[in-house]
Amino acid sequence: MRCEETTGPVPATVSSGKAGAVPAIDPAGLESRSMGNRRLTLALLQELRWSGCAHVAAIERFAAEADLPATGEAAHSLKGAAAIVCAEPLRLLAAEIEAVAASGALTAVTALVAQLRPIMDSCNGEITRLQGSPDAS
Repeated sequence: MRCEETTGPVPATVSSGKAGAVPAIDPAGLESRSMGNRRLTLALLQELRWSGCAHVAAIERFAAEADLPATGEAAHSLKGAAAIVCAEPLRLLAAEIEAVAASGALTAVTALVAQLRPIMDSCNGEITRLQGSPDAS
């Protein structure tokens, strides 16, 4: 599943720019966080799938309206949702958007927001993979 407006392939990893690719969601971290409870893991993944695209759309809308406080609040919500399922690339980007929005740098926020949907789509691709894997948490 993708957020609606994205086209192109959905990678399972996200380039970190430093040490290569980082998984969109860390399965080992998620398994630890859910204490090996597959039902809990699936519920957490589904929650990110449902809420993640909504948060992304809100962030995009608020940034387009130059409403930096609302952009920061929506990014904060996405950051928390991403942290729960060990989606570190998404969490880091949401945290950066939150911080830059608080600084009032609209141009920088806009550039960061442009990176958000593809990373969310990578998470959704990984969620689909993990939901189909009996070995995933």
